[in-house]
Amino acid sequence: MIEKFTAVKKEMAAAGFWSDFLSLDRVMIECHTCPTCWRPLDYKGYANSSTYRAYGVCEKCDYAKKFWTETSQFVAAKKHLLQETAVN
Repeated sequence: MIEKFTAVKKEMAAAGFWSDFLSLDRVMIECHTCPTCWRPLDYKGYANSSTYRAYGVCEKCDYAKKFWTETSQFVAAKKHLLQETAVN
């Protein structure tokens, strides 16, 4: 799903999401490029108590693409396997 990044940031804040980070997701998303300027996308992860969403964004073009949504339990398992800690 393609969206405006400014709208995504507002939606995430209004829905109680915070910034989160998964290194595996970052690697998978940052290999994609913006369809407008062809620069590599930046990874942005957002989480709340039940859901995690991974986006690829180009702030220059205000482009955002949601790559996937996962449950917080699945993300916790991924972090455990990757030995990463939660970001609040």
